[in-house]
Order: sequence, then structure tokens, then C-alpha cells
Amino acid sequence: MNAKTVKRLVLMYAVAGAMYAASGADAPEVTSVIMSQNNATRLVTIEYALDNAPAIVTVDIQTNAVVGGKTVWASIGGENIYGLTGDVNCKVTSDGTKRIYWRPDLSWNGQKVAVGGARAVVTAWSLDNPPDYMVLDLAAVSPQRLKFYPDAAFLPGGITSNDIYCTSSMVFRKIKARGIPWSIGIGADARTVTLTNDYYMGVFEVTQGQLAMIGGPAWAYKNTIEGVRRPVESQSYREIRDSANNSSDQTLYPQAPYSGSLIGKFIARSENLCDLDLPSEAQWEYACRAGHGEGYWGDGSRILGSASDANLPGRYAHNCKNSSGTIDNATPDDNTSIVGRYRPNSWGLYDMHGNVNEYCLDWWTDTVAARDATSAGGVYTGAPNANGQYYGDGTTVPANQWRCMRSGAHNASASGCVAWLRNKNAISSHGVTCGFRLICPVTVK
Repeated sequence: MNAKTVKRLVLMYAVAGAMYAASGADAPEVTSVIMSQNNATRLVTIEYALDNAPAIVTVDIQTNAVVGGKTVWASIGGENIYGLTGDVNCKVTSDGTKRIYWRPDLSWNGQKVAVGGARAVVTAWSLDNPPDYMVLDLAAVSPQRLKFYPDAAFLPGGITSNDIYCTSSMVFRKIKARGIPWSIGIGADARTVTLTNDYYMGVFEVTQGQLAMIGGPAWAYKNTIEGVRRPVESQSYREIRDSANNSSDQTLYPQAPYSGSLIGKFIARSENLCDLDLPSEAQWEYACRAGHGEGYWGDGSRILGSASDANLPGRYAHNCKNSSGTIDNATPDDNTSIVGRYRPNSWGLYDMHGNVNEYCLDWWTDTVAARDATSAGGVYTGAPNANGQYYGDGTTVPANQWRCMRSGAHNASASGCVAWLRNKNAISSHGVTCGFRLICPVTVK
């Protein structure tokens, strides 16, 4: 596309039925989409009318392609649509005429499209069914705290190529889980689970760079080489969620995280737009499995071995130079890896197998079956068994008790990194292999 080829294109676009309003309110709707380009500046303006605001608005640019001998509309690819400004990739709060601005010569340079050969597809998403990706800007002052994208390809610069997504911003992927029965655990310890809600989950483990953005303690990091892009470790569960100084439990679940905790500081930085927390172990395992059953890693690869496994998509002992001398994405001190260096699972989450153990909300129980006291009507909903100072069955939790952890770590064998493997750590322990990843409700405030 250049300044001389696209003059003006009118497109009427009806929002797909999937962009529903779960609250029962009228779904937001986009109409009267007009795309035009200024011949002198090359600036493309996309004008649209929005009804039933508020809504999250995204856009795709499509052009003509030939498939099977037929001319069809096809996306130019989210990686070619960046630098957008205006009423796009964000919450739009009012009805009326809105505008999006795009410089195609900066992101899709060298392309020539005939007049009428391109169109803008503008989509409005209800606040309780937002797009698949949400990005939280962690800067002290931000012109747009939350941005939304329909696919990872639309994140400017690429999710693993642009360091901002693991240092100065935080990326979340929508996990569609509501009402889907699945099996947590393995063998005799397995239980059927039906989670009650979808949720956003961090694409990466929380990193040292992200913690630095909110003034996190510098002493928390054992691994400092290339540290900003590596996961946080050496923080206790209390400091992460329930305490400012590891000496008490000001806000045990189900209360919200303590304001002085690390999660409390992330919530404050979000301007209270994100109710961030740790996942329950059911939410964690569901996201890790990514639809794959026993015998498979989260990316669909078969599990081949218990000690080492060439299919394992993560940082563990064999590729951490701890046991075999094999270096796979190794950093010079051979501990954790920079997040996102290994293959993602089938739902676009990285480092779900290995790197660091990840805290969950739940108190530790020896088996998944021991959690059945938290079930309602015989159906396990995946809710945490953490209830203040008590287990789900009302039994008092001993002082300094364990919290459940998942994932396995950089010093674990392959069998220690499978989706259903459960681990534990004391609530006040500064485990050097222990980190965390955050979740958030999908409903946008």
C-alpha cells in the first residue's frame, strides 16, 4: 500500500456473535467503517461508528488473496499492523464516531494495493468477553495502562522479540475454561474438574525486570546475569501475596492480596484495573496441559523419558548443563533461563515446564483426592483449598505450613516438570527455585 494506490474504501462490518455481552446487556456494535489514505502523508484513517459502549475495539487489515482459484479477503498479518493510534486496542467508553490512525509505510512498506483492494475489519468486544491478549504497561506513568489484541501476532514487535513484554510490560493470555470438564492429576489421584470462569494468565513467569518496575527488592535475585529477563526467585509466598516483610499473614486467601505485597504493588501499578493474584493449582494445571492429556507435554509433544526428554519444551536439568553438559539456551551461570526461550504450549504460554517452580494459592495436600472437601455438590470447581487459616474441610492449618507449587525447576528431571506433578514450599521460605506467574479475571473494569 502506498500514498497513490488506496484512495477511499467503504466497508460495513457486523460484529460476530461470539463477541457477546455475558451480563445480558446489548452487545457493542461497530458500523459504518470507512478507510481512507492521505496521499501526501500516507496516513491511513479508519473511521467507525460505535454503539452500546463501552467496548474493547480491535482492527485487522485485509487485502485480496487468491485461494483455490478464488479471490478472497485475507489478513495482511498482525505483525504488519503496528503503530496504531486512536480508538483501538483499548477500552472505548462512549458511543459515536471514532477514529484509528495507521502508517502502513512504517509497518508494511513496499506493498502496493489497487484501489478497493484493502479493507479494515473493526471488531467491538464486550467487557466481559475481551480479546485473547491483554498487555499491562508497568511504567510509573502510562498514557494507556491496558491494551488488547486479538492474537499474539498483533503485539507490536513480536511477543518474544520485543523485550518490553518481559520487562516493562506484562502480557496475559485468555484461558477459555468455563464449564469444560477435564481431569486434574493422574491415575488413582485424578479428579474431574469443571472450572467456573475463564481467566487471563501471564504468558511469562514474573521477571526480575517486571519486579524492578514496581520497586521490588533487588536482593531477591539469585540469578543476576541477564537478570531483567529471567524469572523472579528467592521470594516467599508471604512476600508475594500476604505480607510486606515475611513476618505475618495480613491477608490470607480468600482476602485480596495485601497492598504491601508484590502482587499488591502490581495491582496498584495497574491503577486497580487488574485484580491480579496467583492461580489455583487447578487453574494452573488446566492452562499448562493446554488441552493435552496424560503422556503429553503442553505443546502436544509426547513425553519420552523420566530423566531427560528431547521433547520437553522448557528449562530443566538436562538442558541446564547440570547433568549432561548439553547447553540449550544456557545463560552463563546455568540456572534459570530468560523467559520465552523455549517453545510455548498450545495456548501460547511459556515456561510452564521447568525454569522455576510456580506458587499457587492452595495449601499443600498430599494428594489431589485430599482436596475433595472443597467440592460443592460432588463437583470439583477448581477453587483453591486455601480458606484463611483453614483447609477446605475446616481443619486448622499448622503454623508456617506448605503452599502448593507447580511446573518443576531448572534443576529438576523431566519427570519433575510434567503438568500434573505437585510440589510444595513453606509459606515463609525463600526458595531459590521458586517463582510465580499471575492471573486476572477476564472482565474488564
